[in-house]
This record gives sequence, structure tokens and C-alpha cells, in this order.
Amino acid sequence: MKTNWRHLAYGFLLGIALDLVGAYLLAWLITEEPSSYFPLYAAILILLPAPLAAWTLAKKWFYFFLFGKEGVARWTLKEFHRSNFPSPNGEFDIDQFLLETIQNKGNKDEARISASSLAGQIVSARSLAGFSSGMMMTIGAQEALQRYRPREQTPAPQHPDQDFFREATGT
Repeated sequence: MKTNWRHLAYGFLLGIALDLVGAYLLAWLITEEPSSYFPLYAAILILLPAPLAAWTLAKKWFYFFLFGKEGVARWTLKEFHRSNFPSPNGEFDIDQFLLETIQNKGNKDEARISASSLAGQIVSARSLAGFSSGMMMTIGAQEALQRYRPREQTPAPQHPDQDFFREATGT
């Protein structure tokens, strides 16, 4: 775990160093006296991205709660039904539910394979797409799990003439 924080700190320091170099180059290109404007340009380059990133993140979450959550939930719910997932039995943690579906040999292979695929997609979203995208995928999948009720396997409806034919032929 220390390595992750160390890499994060190195990336942060490298970003600040590049901002400072950029601020000096900007001051040097625009003004005759770069040292007098350097602190202003450095402050702009270092401090301006933070509110822009916060605004972008706020828009992303706003969009997610308006449209994205329902889309992820519907897609996940469709996958649950398509692969005949077992009943959650009161389980409302998506990670635990997928793990139990994968490990239970009594479940259909289609459900077990689909559960492992879905678990991999959620882990990938958390790892590769950024923290907020992984949280969004998890929130949408949790919503689908709360709505999921397995369809009962009912026999195909019979044509009314089938019963007449069976009675007539004695089969």
C-alpha cells in the first residue's frame, strides 16, 4: 500500500514541477521581466485546474444520477435475467452476491460465467476507469440487485388442440 501512496505523491510533485516550468516559460514568453509575473502564472496554472476538475466531477455525477444509474441498472438486470442468476435471498451487496454465484457449483454454468464476467467488469471499472466511474458501476449494479427477482421457470403454454389430440389418441 505504501507504494501506491508513494507513486501518487511522486505524480503530484511532478505535476507541480511541470506547472512551475510552464509558468516560467509563459512569463518569459509574454513579459520582459519573467520573475515579476512568475508567481501569478504559477498560481493560475496550479490553482485553476482544481475548480475545473471539481466542476467536471460534479457534472459527471449529476449526469449519472439523471441517466447513467438507470442505464447501468437496466443493463445489469437484463444480464441477471438472461443468464438465469439465482435469487439474491436478501443479499444486497453486489460483490458478495457475484462471488457466491461464482462459487456455488449448484448454479447453472451460464450464471456462473456471467457472474465472473460482471465481477471482472466492476473490478476493471474501479481499477482502470477511475474511482468515481467504479463507484458509478457499483451503484448501478447494486440498484439492479435490489430490483432483481428471478423469473420462475414455467412450462411453455400448450395449444388447446394438443389436449384434444391427446384425449382422442390416448397418448
